[in-house]
Amino acid sequence: MRLQQFNVKNYKSIKDEVEIYIDDIVVLIGPNNSGKSTILDAYEKFASLGSSKGLTIHDFHNSDMSVPIEMCGIFTDITDADIRTLGGEKWFYNDDALDRRNMARKYGGDWEEKNTPLENKLYYCVKWIWSDPEKAAQKQSYGFDENQGVRVFSDGGSGGLDTLLQSRIPQPIRISPDKSMDETKKIIISFLKEDAKDELLKTGESKAEIIQKIQDLTDTLMKDSKAKIDGLLKQVSESSASVFPGLELELNILSRDPVDAEVMVSDSNLTVKMDGVSSSLLENQGHGVRRSVLWSALQILTHESHTRDKIKKAKGKPVAVDKKQYILLIDEPESFLHPPVIRGAREALYNFAAQNENWQVMATTHSPIFIDLSKKHTTIIRIEKDKSLNKTISTDELSFSDEENESMKMIRLCNPMVNEFFFYDNIILVEGPTEKIVINKICEVVGVDYHIIDCLGKGNIKTFARILNHFDVGYVVVHDSDIPKCIKSGKVSGNGAWGTNISIMNECIKSKNPMVFIQIPHFEGMFFGDFSPSNKVGTVTSVLSEGSSPEYNLILEKYTRILHRDPSVFIRSNEEMVHMYDEFYSSNKERIDGLSNPEIWVV
Repeated sequence: MRLQQFNVKNYKSIKDEVEIYIDDIVVLIGPNNSGKSTILDAYEKFASLGSSKGLTIHDFHNSDMSVPIEMCGIFTDITDADIRTLGGEKWFYNDDALDRRNMARKYGGDWEEKNTPLENKLYYCVKWIWSDPEKAAQKQSYGFDENQGVRVFSDGGSGGLDTLLQSRIPQPIRISPDKSMDETKKIIISFLKEDAKDELLKTGESKAEIIQKIQDLTDTLMKDSKAKIDGLLKQVSESSASVFPGLELELNILSRDPVDAEVMVSDSNLTVKMDGVSSSLLENQGHGVRRSVLWSALQILTHESHTRDKIKKAKGKPVAVDKKQYILLIDEPESFLHPPVIRGAREALYNFAAQNENWQVMATTHSPIFIDLSKKHTTIIRIEKDKSLNKTISTDELSFSDEENESMKMIRLCNPMVNEFFFYDNIILVEGPTEKIVINKICEVVGVDYHIIDCLGKGNIKTFARILNHFDVGYVVVHDSDIPKCIKSGKVSGNGAWGTNISIMNECIKSKNPMVFIQIPHFEGMFFGDFSPSNKVGTVTSVLSEGSSPEYNLILEKYTRILHRDPSVFIRSNEEMVHMYDEFYSSNKERIDGLSNPEIWVV
């Protein structure tokens, strides 16, 4: 049984129910004070299984205790053992909407077009309701009521639930910008010690047996434990060095207790060297180093423990047991990081989730650099102050081809801030720098605000349009029609850029309000009457700077209508585009016939 999503309602700034899908990586974006960190707080409370610890009246929405806090978890991948543990099939149900969402994430958003059969799953739902900050939550299970003949939430619910949930709900590890150094150090050293202890206990002996031997073997165990920890710290240092080159870590153990992590934490310290010199305590380092060291430590230690079976004593025989599940909750991972190292931090964080199957990550961010659409099993959620406007996108549902993935990586390399569009509503997609320069200028003149995405080529417009369609954000597209044919190896051949018009339009018409402006045959031909352009950017810059020529006035008139979303300037089908091109060709045939290879202009 695996947690698929959790829902929260009436908690802090969240009033109406918010659904959060649990993916390998969940990236929460949105304006300041929209509730992103509140969702991380909510998950911590959700994972407490109804505890009231730390809860105050101010955690109720608007501090109104008359409206209870509600959090529920939906679980999938139900096994026969889960059904037996929870007391039978009455507690499990089918959900067509969840099935379809899971199909899209498993097979891609086009699974129905591929005629992939729908896979039906069983689901389990549990809810906690807090009505008093000083009392534990009321637990409810979603089961079939035979008297009413319907499924309802009922108090208590299935037996064996609490024990099962403790192992099925990923346990949160929270990293906040304001987390104290003592808390950070405690997390790192505790994980170091636990991992070393697991290794020391892998013989199958019980902890009690090991403790008995410690009386005579303390020095030996300390040496072995320190050697193991030093080996792990070396790997942590190498991982941290990918973000902060030259960083080295060393653990100074002052405690003589080789097993008790609590004693060890209080009596030990971590020191940092940069480029082999000036060793100093980790708590004296900058916030960026501290945070990088923390998630690097988690990455290495969880990977180490995953590569071997964790064993326990069972009738005298070592047996494998399930790994404990964790979720890293991190607020603004870009905080305190110098811009050049943010990209390295992004890779470290994504790799952390990808390489450790018993870890997931949920992060809040204001940085588009931390959004990577080329990574699988990633969900991006834009949180709005009006929660009904929240938007979600899954990279698995986008189902990019290998070629599209490589294109997205290349675009991000050329423009690390390209994913900034996730933070905007007024968006224009353009194929290159000419249109971007023009739109920036006309926006300034007209007094409107748009976020412009230079797609670095006409072929990439379709990919961005698909992303925005999935994210349910409206957009405007501006691109050239180009001409139908070209010369290849001395022969007339079909022009790929002309064929791309079809794929762009087919994707754009999936938008709720398609707005596609096509320059026939291209920007220079439409506005300058130049059918064989050169130095495009230079010409445009000169015309815009002058600001008074007939060409400038034509550009201003047409692009003002685009920015004001005048329906009359947009083309809504491929047939309409071809018809407009035919009209252009007929009215300019005499000029075209005077060009070299006029046959390439014929549809």
